[in-house]
Amino acid sequence: MSPPPRCRAPWGLCCLLAAAAAAAAATAAAAAPIQQQETDTLGPDVAAAADYNPLLPPDATVPLQQQQQQQQQQQLQQQQQLQHEWLMQQQQEQQEQLQRELLLQQQREELLQQQQEQQQQEQLQQEQLLRQQQEQLQQQEQLQQQQEQLQQQEKLQQQLQQQQQQQQELETTSTDTGGDSVSEDSTLYGRRRRRSSSSSSSSRSSSSSSSSSASAYSTAAETAYDSSSEETETAKEETQTTTQQQALRTLYC
Repeated sequence: MSPPPRCRAPWGLCCLLAAAAAAAAATAAAAAPIQQQETDTLGPDVAAAADYNPLLPPDATVPLQQQQQQQQQQQLQQQQQLQHEWLMQQQQEQQEQLQRELLLQQQREELLQQQQEQQQQEQLQQEQLLRQQQEQLQQQEQLQQQQEQLQQQEKLQQQLQQQQQQQQELETTSTDTGGDSVSEDSTLYGRRRRRSSSSSSSSRSSSSSSSSSASAYSTAAETAYDSSSEETETAKEETQTTTQQQALRTLYC
């Protein structure tokens, strides 16, 4: 090994100095990233202390690395804890949001149910009103029918009264003119006549000087009058019976 140029020192001392310089350069090159990390994490004072003695052995940098690793681990733990807290907070907010949405959905369903119930009640009320209106119309129709029936009954009663008055007048007229007493029993479907004639059985006194022709003439006159009065009364009874039957049929129909 030849000594370096321009070196006036002995050959062995120059070799030692060169080896020391090379070792210092290698140590400085290896310690440069560590010093930068120390400056970022530990501050300028620790980095200055490391720069103060760059010829320290490699074992002297182990505690610094351990401290850096611990700090990094602490930072990672803190970051993980922060992330976990953030995640927990997000989950809690999501759960609260879900609960709010569920409550809103429940309220909407309740409102829909209430609306349906109201619609059902309104429909029932409308049906009840329609039924009441129909019942009122039926009652009005029944009242009208009853009034019509009452009017018909009144008319029939008036007709019956008029017929009775006419019959009484006719009976009075027949009694006055013929001298016959006529009594009639009213029944439901007709009249039964009981007649007792006094003119046909009346006894007439005549003088002893009356002739047979006069007595024959009076007998014939009485017989003709009796037959005509009976025919008149029979026609009256038939007319009254027919009218009463028609009135009764109208009333019961």
